[in-house]
Amino acid sequence: NAYKSQGNVRLATRAIRTGLRLAPRQASFHYFLGELLAGTVYSEDKDIPGAMAHLSAAIRLDRRMAEAYMSLGMIFWGQGQLNRARSLLAAGLKERSFAEGQANLGIVLSDLGDYKAAVVAFKESMKLNPLLAEAPKCLGDTYKHLNRWDDAIKMYKKALSIR
Repeated sequence: NAYKSQGNVRLATRAIRTGLRLAPRQASFHYFLGELLAGTVYSEDKDIPGAMAHLSAAIRLDRRMAEAYMSLGMIFWGQGQLNRARSLLAAGLKERSFAEGQANLGIVLSDLGDYKAAVVAFKESMKLNPLLAEAPKCLGDTYKHLNRWDDAIKMYKKALSIR
């Protein structure tokens, strides 16, 4: 993970693969490799099937690894498999509730048209981490769907004040 933070993804991937050869049942190695293979929005060399396989392995090996559920859920969200994404995010949040997971659940719920449940998830995210600007911004978007324009404007202002 130190290599990744320095921007050396290839070296990080090699180091984690070495760790996996030595400890193939180590859930965290599968999780970190899954994250690296999934890349970012701007990554050109992604391996989504590989990422999904390693994130699934992380969950199989450690059912309490909430971050693995979130990452796998967001891959399914990106593929338009919203119900699968919702199930994975909800399962991860049962293990441990955290702001990014709640915000991602809110995004999926909003995309499913379950705006009231999305509002609950975004509010929980804001409670867990008041400095996560994504939650009030997305809550503002959700309020627009509910025609709650004044609330939407308040949330957009809140998001801007955090950034």
